[in-house]
Amino acid sequence: MDDLKMKVCQYIDGHKDELVEFLQEMVRFDSVYLKEEGIQNYLADCFKRAGWKVDLWKPNLDEVSGHEAYSGKRENFETSPLLVGTINGSGGGKSLILNGHIDVVPEGDNWNYKPYEGIIEDGRIIGRGANDMKGGLAAGIMALKFLSEMGIKLKGDVMIESVIDEEVGSAGSLAVALRGYKADGAIIPEPSKYAVVPACQGSTFFRISVPGKTAHGAYHYLGINAIKKAQFLMDKLDELEEKRQKEFFNDLFSCYPIQCPIAVGKLNSGAWPSMSPDLAVFEGRYGVTYKETVAEAKAYFMDFMERAWQEDEWLKENPPKVEWLEFWNSGITDIEHEIVKTAVRIHEEFEGKKPEVKGYAAPVDLAILTRYADTPTIVYGPGNDSLHQSDEYIEIDDIVKYAKHFSAIVMDWCGVEE
Repeated sequence: MDDLKMKVCQYIDGHKDELVEFLQEMVRFDSVYLKEEGIQNYLADCFKRAGWKVDLWKPNLDEVSGHEAYSGKRENFETSPLLVGTINGSGGGKSLILNGHIDVVPEGDNWNYKPYEGIIEDGRIIGRGANDMKGGLAAGIMALKFLSEMGIKLKGDVMIESVIDEEVGSAGSLAVALRGYKADGAIIPEPSKYAVVPACQGSTFFRISVPGKTAHGAYHYLGINAIKKAQFLMDKLDELEEKRQKEFFNDLFSCYPIQCPIAVGKLNSGAWPSMSPDLAVFEGRYGVTYKETVAEAKAYFMDFMERAWQEDEWLKENPPKVEWLEFWNSGITDIEHEIVKTAVRIHEEFEGKKPEVKGYAAPVDLAILTRYADTPTIVYGPGNDSLHQSDEYIEIDDIVKYAKHFSAIVMDWCGVEE
């Protein structure tokens, strides 16, 4: 590690209490869906005090909802502004986006601590969003602040995107992309546990309504049991999953037993125990591979399923109805891209070993930045497996460590004035 990076690390160690207090304050905002305005105003004030350019705005719903990638249910953005802080570089360096979502899932039940107080215990900051993903975002923001305080002038511009709606369809990052923000590279500090993640799968929800024919339970052979027909189709979905697993296999996702999962989570049917039901409706999740758009994945699904129900005499004459619900895009950055190599190199420099490089089986905002902001993007962050759980937490040592990693990545990527 060179002398400048060592000095930065020492500075971060000396100011870790400031980082901890900043994250605690972020956790104290109950920034669930539709309640993000408070934390965005707070962060905007922090950016202004740091001397950074601030863009705080409420998107036009018609503009965002009319885009092919929109998958939300918003009526407006009145309580959900978006925020971008820009640190202008001196010129001649590569630009970087730090993208992080401040929306959190509801706290749920069975907490042993108050979920929005940022309590510290046993070296951990506990609270909803501490791990997913306010911890990584706070560490990234404070790393940039510390670089500025040390008088380190970056050559490339850095944009901090504080976004909403990541948990419910990525409308926030989409709105930021539509506003024109893009860079030579981007980092999302989701809780990857320091894995470098250059790709993510997408997903879409489906609903299939399967017709049947009623009959008295004593003479069920006179009817068509919609539940059994639904089961026939669910068995076909298992075949589809296996087919896609073989066709779309990629080493980045080899850590997952199933790369293209299809899972049924709801089934409703029947009005009386002694009557064959004339309708069964089931809903599920369908994985969108890194190679596909959502539209292409849907077309693949429909082609397979339409051929499947041709195998059944009843369904051939009485075809099921398929409806598409929410969706999330997939995305990928070439593993040979310099943003991937930079994160891998810095991780090895600090940790003495190469990080795991893998894809995410679930969607993240990487998909929006790569597809719609023309920005090669990776997920690289601190964290643990407590996301979306009761007593969610992040280790203080973890966010301090990440601030060091991120500051080094920024200096290498953007360049530093001598």
